[in-house]
Parts: sequence; C-alpha cells; structure tokens
Amino acid sequence: MNILIIEDDQIDVMAYKRAIRKTDYKDSTILSAINAEEAFNHLQKEHFHCVFLDYLLPGQNGLELLNQIREAGYTMPVAVVTSQGDQRLAIEMMKAGAFDYFTKAEINPELLGKLLYNVHQVNQLTEERNNAEKRLKEQERFVNKIAAFSPNIIYVFDLIERKTIFINHNLFELLGYKKGDLPSTFERAFNQLIEPKDYPAFKELLYRLSFLGEDDVDETEIKLIDAEGNYNWLFARNVSFKRNDEGRTIQVLGTAINISTRKKAEEELLIAKQQAEHAATAKSEFLSNMSHEIRTPMNAIIGLTDLLLGQEFKGENLENLKAIKNSADNLLVIINDILDFSKIEAGKLSFESISFDLKERLEHVVKTMNFKAEQKGIYLKLHFKNDVPNYLVGDPFRLNQILINLVGNAVKFTGDGGVTIQVSSEHKKEREFVKFEVIDTGIGIPEEKQATIFESFSQAYTDISRNYGGTGLGLTITKRLVELQGGGLGLESEKDKGSNFYFTLPFTIGSEDQKQHLVVNDFKSKEESLKGIRILVAEDNPVNQMLIKQVLSKWAVEFIICNNGREAVDMVSTNPFDIILMDLQMPVLDGISATHEIRKLDHANSEIPIIALTADAFVETRKRVINEGFTDYLTKPFKKEDLLTKISQYTLN
Repeated sequence: MNILIIEDDQIDVMAYKRAIRKTDYKDSTILSAINAEEAFNHLQKEHFHCVFLDYLLPGQNGLELLNQIREAGYTMPVAVVTSQGDQRLAIEMMKAGAFDYFTKAEINPELLGKLLYNVHQVNQLTEERNNAEKRLKEQERFVNKIAAFSPNIIYVFDLIERKTIFINHNLFELLGYKKGDLPSTFERAFNQLIEPKDYPAFKELLYRLSFLGEDDVDETEIKLIDAEGNYNWLFARNVSFKRNDEGRTIQVLGTAINISTRKKAEEELLIAKQQAEHAATAKSEFLSNMSHEIRTPMNAIIGLTDLLLGQEFKGENLENLKAIKNSADNLLVIINDILDFSKIEAGKLSFESISFDLKERLEHVVKTMNFKAEQKGIYLKLHFKNDVPNYLVGDPFRLNQILINLVGNAVKFTGDGGVTIQVSSEHKKEREFVKFEVIDTGIGIPEEKQATIFESFSQAYTDISRNYGGTGLGLTITKRLVELQGGGLGLESEKDKGSNFYFTLPFTIGSEDQKQHLVVNDFKSKEESLKGIRILVAEDNPVNQMLIKQVLSKWAVEFIICNNGREAVDMVSTNPFDIILMDLQMPVLDGISATHEIRKLDHANSEIPIIALTADAFVETRKRVINEGFTDYLTKPFKKEDLLTKISQYTLN
C-alpha cells in the first residue's frame, strides 16, 4: 500500500512509521510532506492509497488543504490528525470529504491497523466500482458505435411519457430534418410527420405496444413525411424494453429500416399487374369479339352448306359443296386453336373430372376421323392392349381434343398405309397411367426438326402450311393440354418412315354407374316429337336468321324471329313460348339484358328456358351467361343435331 503523511513534525512522522511497521501493512511504501507544495508534488508523481493529514500546518490548516486535494480530483481516503480532539472540527473535516479523524495521542499500531484495513476495503470497493464504471462506459461506447454506424434506425420510446429516450441519427438523415425543425412535443412532432388520416392507426399502434408480451415482436409499416414533403415507408420491429409493476410495457426498444424502394417497387409491380390484367382483359375482349365476328358468318356458311348437302346435288355441284364444307371446318379448327392457345397462355383452362367409358370415347374418335382417312385411301385402326380399364375418371372432352388433334395430323401427313391408335395401361399407387400412341406411316419428321415441333407457330418444314394448311399451334396446344393434366407428350419419328406421337395421362378408376355416355341422337324421333313446340328466336344477323328459319322449318315447330332483345322481351310479355334461342350481341338491347328483363316478368314466361345461341366461344362467357339467368349455352357454328338435342332436353321432359 502507498501511504502519504502530510506532517511538518518529523517526530510525529517517525511515530506513524513505527506504528505502521507493527501492522499487517508493514511493507507499505511511506512518503512524507511538510506542506501543501510538497504534498501536491508527491500526488502528481505517485498513486497513494491513503493520506494522513495534519490539521495544523505552517501557513495553512488541514481543512483548506483537504478541499484543495478534492478539488484537484484526488479521491483516495484522507484521515485528518490533530493535536487535540475537537468535535466541531471533526464534523467540518468529514463534510469536506475526510475518511476518518483522530488525535496524535491515538497513534498506535492497533488504531492504524484498523484504519488501514478499512482503507484497503474502501480502495478495493472503489477499484471494483471504477472497473464496473469503465466496463459500463465501454459497453455504452460499443452500443453507441453500433447505433451510430448501423444502417437501421434504433430507438427507445417511452409509452407513458410519450417521448423518445434514445434515437440514433439515421431517422433525421433519412427524413432530412435538422435539430429544431420539429416541434419539441411528441404529439405535435408526429402530427407533422404522419399524414392526418394515418394518425388514428398510429395511436392504435402505441396502445397495442403497451400489451407486448415478454417474447412478443410487433412488426408494422409506417409512412412518414420528409422535409421535402415526400413519403418514406419504414418497416419497424418493436419489443418490450421496460415494464411497470403490473407487467405492462412502458418503454419499447425498436429498430426500423427504410423500405421506400421496396414499396415503390411493389406499387410499380401493382401498376404493371393492373396494366397486364387490363391488357389481358382487352386481349380477351378482342379475341371474344373476333371469335364472334368470325363465327357469325361461319355459322351461316357451315349451317347452310349442311342443309344443301342434305339435298340431291350431284357431280361438280356436290363436290363444290363438300369443298366449301371442308374449308369451313378447317377454318373452324384454326379459330379453335387460336382461342385455346389464348386460354392456355392466360391460365384460364380448366379440366373436368368425370367417369367415362374409355373404349367408347376412342371408338368415337375413330368414327369421327375415319371419313377423312377413307377419303385419302388409308386405314385408321384402334388397338387396345390387355388390362386397360373400361371406365376412368378424368376429362374425356380434353382427351378427345388431344386425340382428334394427333390423329388429324397423322391422317393429314400420311399418303400411303395408315394410322394406328394403340392404348396400354400401367397401375401405380392407386392411379391408372394410360399410354396413348398415334402411329402413322406418313412423311415423318427429321431428327433436327423434332426439338422444335412442339413450339408455338412452328412446323417441321417451311412449306408445311402451304401444302397441308394449319396454324402451327395444334401440337403446342396438345402438349400443354397433356402437361396441364400431369402427363407428358413425346415423339419418335424418322423422315419418310412415319411417326409415333405418344402421351401418358394419369386417371383414377371409374365405374359404369358414374359414366357419362356420349350422346347418341335418335334424330328422326326427336324431330317428330318437336311438332307444335313454340320457339322464340332473338337474332339480328339476316343470314343467320335465314339459317335458323330453314333448320326450324324442317322440324315442324312454330317459331318467331326477333331482330333484337327489346323485341324479344315485348314478344314474351304478351305471347306464350316453350323455349327461347337468344343471341348475346344484338342492337337496342343485348341478350343478357333481355334475359334479365324476362326473368323479372310477373307471369309464367319468366321461368321459360333460354338457350344462349352465340358466336362467343369463351368458357368465361359460358359461365357468365349461366350466372346471368340463361338455362344453357350453344356455340355458333352449331350442328343441327346439337340444337335439336338442346331444344328436346328443355321442352320434352
């Protein structure tokens, strides 16, 4: 221990030393000074654990020197010693910061030993306190550096006092405010920072924070106004920092980051999404209108050609009619391809899940395509391998579309030999994976062309469309139809030796009780049974009026044709009908609006079956008209067999 004795009497100094040598602190280093000047000289050079100060010094008393020592920043224990005891003096010295007080007569080893022990304890506690304060200051510097250099906004907010206990500089840098720019009170400051309409939500946030649990983290987005009047979005995370006796949060520790760039990107993405949706809607409306405009005249071409083919034409006239019919059918396939491609791109294609007879479906495909095969003088065969289930659950209509497309291509590109449809099956994990192969002996596809054959608007040869026709969309659509049902489409081919287009689709096993049979019309019987049925037709196109008039005239039904929806509503209001065939796009009053008015009529005709007979082939249109009050839907160009079936379905029950 280092001890300084401030004493002008050397005999007393020697007494101190003798007494200290007899204590546990006999190895202490002891220095002495006879006045203040010498004392401060020692204090500046050495660190002392204890000072013994004589009250009576030449030219200065101990109280004055003690005050000087404390003012100079020295904090070691100081024991004041006098020649005689004085209670008043002792009190003054203790007030000035003296550690202890005794008289020279009391100097002895026992007293000094106890005093030095107490000094040692005090110094030890002081050192521990100083070390703790040092660590605390280091931690504060560390935290302050983190707060200063963190890109995040860091703050401690008092929910009761409504004031910020701590906040780093980042918020003000972000918002561009300087000291004094914002009102001093919290409420007024945030009234300036937050848009008025957002303030109730902000107050709700403060209320919510007061109920934060121990491990709860509250996340929120908040919009603040910067010095230039622009909005800045912050993402804040808050945790409980201090609680009251009831356990409610009274202070929160929070961090916030600037998410203005992200919010701007989100807004731009939203705008882009809205623009894309608008463009998709515009595209859909355009295709719908184009479909309507093309299908309307095609309805007349195909319908009237069918009627003419039912008459006794021969020779060149018959061949001309067949050519017209074939060209119109090909044009309808192209239009359907374009519409299906558009629906696939828009992600609006849906699939059925119904039970059907697989063999019945495939025989129907063969029957449908056999006419074209016979025209070319080639065969069309169907071959089932063993263990293929009769009844499956899936989408028979899309399966029909896929096979018609592949078989149609095979027939188109085969001049000699023929086409075989081969079907096999494998059962895996309660599902039936059915493999379909369409094998032809046609022109084949070179290996270097096979990789692109399924791409949109692509064909194996540049002269394919010139020699064979087509949009180049058929295989693209077919491939997507297979893939969207969880299957895969492949190809094996060699130039001049034919091709094998094969695909596998997953199904579940169905049953005969569940299956939906293909409609096989007893056409003649239904024609005769319609005699006397009263039909109202709302159709504005003169050529289509002529077509429907000729079709209905052959069925011995009673019918009236109106030119628009308004005429149809007026006619239904005063005349009884069994069914209405309603076009959608008509002048004066469209078909949907006319249907609404008919459904509101206050008599029996309000429940009359209404069939939408329209050139709009979109699935969305079909769903819409059913929701708008129509009974059913039939697309133009229509087959007279399908029209007969629809009319019979709703009038003969």
